Amino acid sequence: MNHPTEDELRGSFEEELASVRAGRGLASDSGLDGQTEAALWEIARAYPNIPDSLVESARRAFAGQLDGTNAQEREARLKRMFEQVKREAANEDIGTRTASRARTQGDFPRPGGPLR
Repeated sequence: MNHPTEDELRGSFEEELASVRAGRGLASDSGLDGQTEAALWEIARAYPNIPDSLVESARRAFAGQLDGTNAQEREARLKRMFEQVKREAANEDIGTRTASRARTQGDFPRPGGPLR
């Protein structure tokens, strides 16, 4: 896979920024990361009344793509999500084992037997 150079990314960012500032959308193959694209879409949604703060936000997001901050944040977010899924699965497993143990230890009525 051939990744764009920094100069190519800068050119792409400026083209996409000009596009959304003119009321058009984004190209799907810009090479820009999700955070940068999301910031550019905010500009597109605000068109024609685009506050400078949105343009600055897009520039900060793009700077984060170039320096690796966006990728680090994404990786950390994915790791937190994965850890949460593992915790939830472990809790589910504990609940299943507890219910299974309760059934085998007589905590549930047996067919034809007395209720406790």
